[in-house]
Amino acid sequence: MASVLASQISKSRKFRLILQRHWLPSSVAFTLVLTLGTLAIKLLYQPLYVAEGQLRFTKVNPISKLTTLGTEIGNLDPLDLEGRPLETESAVIQSTPLLQTTLNKLSTQEDIDYSLDLKGFRQNFVISDVKGTDILRITYKSINSEHAAAAVNLLMQVYLENHLQDNRNSIETASKFISERIPQSEKTVQNAERALRQFKQKNQIVDLSNREQDAEAKIAELQGKISDAQAQIAQLQTEANVLSNQLGMTPQQAMAAVSLSQSAEIRDVLTQLQQTESQLALQTNQLTATHPTVLGLARDVNKLKALFQQRAEKILGTKVAAPESLIGSLQEELTADLVKLEAQRQGLVSQVIAQSNTLESYKQQLNIFPGLAEKQRELERKLEAAQSTYALLLQKQQEILAEANQTVGNARVLVPAQIPKSPVTPNQADYLATGLLGVLAFFATAYILETLDKSIRTVEDAVHQFEYPLLGVIPAFGNSNNSLFYDGGLQQLAPKLFLRDFPDSPVSNAFRMLQVSLKSVQTGRHCQTLVVTSTSPQEGKSTVVANLAMALAQAGNQVLVVDGNLRNPFQDRMWDVLNEFGLSNVLFGQADLDSATQSVTAHVDVMTAGNLHANAMGTLESKHMTVMLNAAKSIYNYILIDAPSLNSAADVSILGGQADGIVIVVKPGIANLPNIAAAKELLMRSGQRVTGLIINGALSQDQPYGDFQVHPMNGQVPPQPLPTPSPSISFNQNPFPNYTPEAPSQVLVQSNGPTPEELPLRDLQDQVEHLRAVWIRSVQFVDEQEEELVQLHHTVSDLQEQIRDAGGYSHSSSAATDLIRLELRLAHEKERLRLFEKTLAGQRQRLQSQQAVFQHHLGLLQRRIKRIVGHLD
Repeated sequence: MASVLASQISKSRKFRLILQRHWLPSSVAFTLVLTLGTLAIKLLYQPLYVAEGQLRFTKVNPISKLTTLGTEIGNLDPLDLEGRPLETESAVIQSTPLLQTTLNKLSTQEDIDYSLDLKGFRQNFVISDVKGTDILRITYKSINSEHAAAAVNLLMQVYLENHLQDNRNSIETASKFISERIPQSEKTVQNAERALRQFKQKNQIVDLSNREQDAEAKIAELQGKISDAQAQIAQLQTEANVLSNQLGMTPQQAMAAVSLSQSAEIRDVLTQLQQTESQLALQTNQLTATHPTVLGLARDVNKLKALFQQRAEKILGTKVAAPESLIGSLQEELTADLVKLEAQRQGLVSQVIAQSNTLESYKQQLNIFPGLAEKQRELERKLEAAQSTYALLLQKQQEILAEANQTVGNARVLVPAQIPKSPVTPNQADYLATGLLGVLAFFATAYILETLDKSIRTVEDAVHQFEYPLLGVIPAFGNSNNSLFYDGGLQQLAPKLFLRDFPDSPVSNAFRMLQVSLKSVQTGRHCQTLVVTSTSPQEGKSTVVANLAMALAQAGNQVLVVDGNLRNPFQDRMWDVLNEFGLSNVLFGQADLDSATQSVTAHVDVMTAGNLHANAMGTLESKHMTVMLNAAKSIYNYILIDAPSLNSAADVSILGGQADGIVIVVKPGIANLPNIAAAKELLMRSGQRVTGLIINGALSQDQPYGDFQVHPMNGQVPPQPLPTPSPSISFNQNPFPNYTPEAPSQVLVQSNGPTPEELPLRDLQDQVEHLRAVWIRSVQFVDEQEEELVQLHHTVSDLQEQIRDAGGYSHSSSAATDLIRLELRLAHEKERLRLFEKTLAGQRQRLQSQQAVFQHHLGLLQRRIKRIVGHLD
C-alpha cells in the first residue's frame, strides 16, 4: 500500500512539474481557445429572452372543499402531497385547450406577431413548482422580450378564467347535491330522536350510567353488611355454647325453663312440690318407708309432678323434663343471658337472609345494564351522526351561498411576468464549456510539448542515460528558473559564488559534499587535473567549477581554475577579475604560469582565457599547454579546467587527453537525449576517462530523484569550516596528504612545502597548536554528529512503534492513509539514517587520521625540545 501511495505522489509531482515547464505555451493555447470560443458564441448564438410569472394555490379541489366533512373554507393546506396536485395543475395549464385559447388571443393582438404553431408554442413554455411551496413557476422563451412577457401573462389569465369557471360549475353541482340531502338528513334525525326516547321510557332510564354505578355501590354495601352479620352470628353462637355448657341445657331448654318459671301456676306447683318433697325427706328419716305418712307424702309428690307435666305441656305444647331438673337449673341470670344470645342470633340470621335476597336482586339488575347501555349508546350514536350530518349540510349550504357570490378561485397571480431586460443565451454554461475547452487545450498543449521535449528532467534519468558514477547533486538556489547557473549572457546576470556569498545555504553544503565525494572516487589514479564540461551550453559548468574550487580550497587544497573555454570565456566574470592575460597568452608563449594566474581567494588561483582566441584547437595541442599543466601539478593539489560543452567544440577531446579525468555537468531541463547520445559517442570514440556526473540545479522539493533525492537535514545548516590560523594550512586540512594511519612512521612530505622535520621550531610549534585546535574542533563536530545520530535512531524507533500501534486500529480509509504516511516517513528516515551512518564513519576515520597527525607532530616537537634542552645541559 505504501508503494502505491508513493507511486501516486511521484506521478502527482511529475504532473506538476510538466505544467511548470510548459505553462507559457499552454497558457497561450488556453487564451486562444477561450477567445475564439467567446467570439463564436457571440456571433452564432441568437439572443433568447425568458419571461417568468408565478401562480399561488390555496386549494386543490373546490368540490371536495364544499362537500367533504370537516374541511373549512380558507384553510391553506399545502398542495405538494403524495397525490402531487401541483403537477395536475401544471398539466392543466399545458393542456391543448388552454394553450390554443392563449395562442388565439395572442394572434389577435395587433402589435404582436406570433407565427408559431401549437407544438412550437408548447415547447417554449416551461412550468415547474417551487419546491416546498404551493407556487407554480411559468416561463416562456422567445427572441422578443415583449412577446415572452405577454405570452406568460396571457396564459395565466386564461388559466385563471378557466379555473374560476370550473369553480362556479363545482359550486352549482355542490349546491344541488346539498339541497337534495338536507330533507333526508332532517328526517333521519327525527327518527333517531324518537327511537332513543322510546327506549328510555320502556326501561325507565333517566341516567343509565348513574343507575349502574348506584347498583354496584349497593352490592358492595350489602356484601359488607352480610359479612359483618355473619361474623356477629359466629360470635353469638360461641357465647351461647359456653352458657349451654354451664347450665347443662340447650338454648331451647333454657327458653322453655324461662317460660315455665314465669308462669304463676307452674310456680305454685313447684312450690308445693318442693314443700312436699322436704316433708317426705324429713318423715323418711324419722319413719319407715312403709309408714302411712311416708306413703301419703310420696303419693302427693307424684300427684304434684303429674300436675306439673300437665300444666307445662299446656304452656309449652311439648313434654318437658322432670320438675326436679328444671327446678335445679333455674338460674335466672345465666338462663336469661342464654335466651338473649339465642334471640340475637336468630335476629341476625333473619337479617342475613333478607340482605342476601336484596343482593341477588341487585346482581340481576347489574347483568342487564350492559345490554341496555350498549343499546342506548347505539341509539345516541345514530342520533349524533344524523345531527352532525344535518348541521354540516346546513353549514355548507350557507358557505355555498357565500361562495356563489365570489369571483376569485383558489389560484391567483403571485408574480406577473415582466419584460426581461437581458437575454439568457448565450448563458454561463456556454462560456463555461468554452472555458473547459480552454483548460483541455492547456493540458493538451502541455502534454504534447512534454512528449516532444527530449530534455532530461530527473537525476535518475541523467544517471540512467550516461551510466557514469554520480559525484553529487547541486540543488537549485531559490527559483529554479533564475540565472544563477547561467554561463553566458549579460554581466548583470552573473551567478554567485555560493560558498562565499551564501555559506549557510544548501547549495554550499552540496558543494562541500561534492568535494568529499570527488576524493573518494576510485579511478585507478589520482584525479589531480579535471576537465569540467557539459553536453550543451547553459548547464552551469562554470558555476560548478568556481564553487567546487572554493570547496576544495576550504578543505585545505591549493586549487587552480583554468578557463579553457576560449570561444566564450566566463571565469573572469565569475571571479570579477581582468581578462588581459590568461590561457591563450600562455599557449602562444606570451606569458608563463605565474604571470597568467591571479589569486582570487585563499588557496584558489584563476587563469582566465586571455585575449587571444585564434586557432584555439591547435594551440590547445601545443607543448606550451603540456608544460603549463606539468608546472601547475607541482604547485596545486587540484587543477579544474572549465571546458566548452561537448557538442559545441572539440576542445574537450584535446583537454581530456591531458587531464586525469572528465567531469560532466548535467542540468535537468537543459540537457536532452540527442546531445547526451552525441556526447557519449564522442567520449567513447576519443577514449576519454570520465570521472563522473554532477547534477546541477536539481529541485529538492518539487522533483522526484529516486535514490538521489536531496534532503537538507531537517532544515539545519551543517557546521561551517572555522577560520584558518595559519596562511599555509586551513581547517579540516590534512597537512600531509600522503599520510595514512596505517603508516605512522612514514616520512610525511607536503606536496608544496618542507617536511615537519625541516620546519623551524617556531613554525613547528604553530603547526602543533593549529593541529590540536583542528583535532579538538573535529572531536566536537563528531560528538554533535553522534548526538544527531542518536536522535535519528530515536525517531526511527518512535515511527516503528507508531506503525505497530496503528496496525491494531480500525481499517478505515483515514486509518489506512495515516498508516501509509507513517510507513513512507519511516522509509525516508531509515534512508537518512543509513546515509548519516556512512558519512559519520568517514568522519570518524578522518578524526583518527587527524589525531595521528597531531600526535606525530607533537612527538617531533617534544623530541626536538628534549634535544635542545640536552644541548643546553
